[in-house]
Formats: sequence, structure tokens, C-alpha cells
Amino acid sequence: MPLLHAPSDPAVTPPPGPGDPPARRGRVVAVTGTSGGAGASALAAAIAVRARLAGRTACLVDLDPWGGGLDVVVGAEQERGLRWPDLGRLAGRADGPALLAALPRAQVRGDLPVLAHDPRSAGPGPEVSLEVVTALAGVVDLLVLDRPGRVAGAVPSLEVELDEQLLLVRPGVAGVCALTAHRTAHPVGPPPQVVLRGVDDRQRDDLVVLLAEHFALPVAAVLPDDRSLPRDLLHGVPPGTSRGPLAATADVLLLRLLPIPFDHPAVA
Repeated sequence: MPLLHAPSDPAVTPPPGPGDPPARRGRVVAVTGTSGGAGASALAAAIAVRARLAGRTACLVDLDPWGGGLDVVVGAEQERGLRWPDLGRLAGRADGPALLAALPRAQVRGDLPVLAHDPRSAGPGPEVSLEVVTALAGVVDLLVLDRPGRVAGAVPSLEVELDEQLLLVRPGVAGVCALTAHRTAHPVGPPPQVVLRGVDDRQRDDLVVLLAEHFALPVAAVLPDDRSLPRDLLHGVPPGTSRGPLAATADVLLLRLLPIPFDHPAVA
């Protein structure tokens, strides 16, 4: 099955008619670190992992060509499948199910597809990238985008239709001031929600006021440091698999995005 159809290919699905049901579309969330080392990749992975553990379909997409590869974060770097550089020459309309089936899988219920960058090779241009992301959003319940704060001609500048934007902010002048740069880089989309990383109670209260008064940004969650995360990453365990602060925060954020079973740990 071809991954993308050329515009002249008769296999291209025609636009839906007036009586046809609308195309299925999953929820799309972008997770952005406003400063280096904030942990956006781990949080993005954890949200996708918790969705899979709750029995929902999910896909994790790497939009950071300068990172080390999101497949490494979820322990799937040795798995066979397509990465962004493999899609560089594709053109036409994307086949969502075929793309999803061709991606490497992280071992979360045996099936968490991840589309990762390879820092050694360039990925496709904006048109193909947008087509691929849109196609994947149509075949899963939740598409999680790991998006860097800097854009400089990279994939994150794509105008992907989002349901939610999450900004991971560390305390301090650099982390807060980076919010201005983020708004310049990503001017479209729903109002961002902030996730505060590694703050104590006093810092949290001060930052909540600062973000509300000067940036008009609400705080969706506070993410404490998770001591189990370095160990999990070292052993190839996807973030959010182990119970702890990261999994708990991901559950809180997941409840904003999807209805999940009542026996899931987030609501049990």
C-alpha cells in the first residue's frame, strides 16, 4: 500500500459529499519546552503512554530536528520503521493507516507508534510534513507533538490544527521570558496552557500570578521532578510507564484531552 498518493492517482479518496459522514479526526496536542532541558519530550511521551495504557489509540510525533530522536526517549531506537528522513521524497496525499502501520513501535501495550527525527539526516519539507501530521491525526484518538520552542525554518512552524498547546516552563527569568519568543514563533492555535516544572509552593504561587497578569496564561498543571525518569530512560522504559509525578501529571493533562475509562489510575 503506498504511503502517499500522487494527485493524479485514481486511488486518491475523493472529497466527502454532502451526505457523507465527516472524516474521523483525533485530538492533537503540542508540547513545547520554552527553554532547553525543560523535559518537553518526556512529558509528550508520557501523555501518549498514559493514553495507550488507558486503552486509547495514540501516536507520538517528533517535531524537533535538532533533538536526539524521540524514538530514543521511548526506547524504540532499535525498532524497524519509518523516520522523518524516509519521507523526504514523498509527494501527494498521505495514506494515514499505511503511515501509521509503517512507524516503529514503543513497547506500551505493544503499540505506541512514534515518528522520530534522525539528527544525521534532513526530514521532508513543510508541505509533506503537514500532510503526514494531518493524516496521522485522522487515524488515532490522540496525536502528541513534541515541538521545540525554536523554529528557524524547521517543522514546528507548520500551521498544524491543534486542540491544545502545552508550554513547559521552568522557574527563573530565562524560562518565563522565553514565553514571549514562543508567542512570536507560534502565533496560531488555541490559547496555550502552562505546565510548571520543578517549582516549590512559593514559586508556584508567584509564577501563577505572574503568568496570569503579564502573559494571560493559565497554569494547567505542576510537574515535580521525577526521580524514576533517569532510570527509566537509561533502561529504555517509556516515560510515564512507571507510577510517579510524571505519570500523575500526564494523567491530569490527559483528562483535559480525552474521555478515559473510570478504572484508569487518573480517575480511580
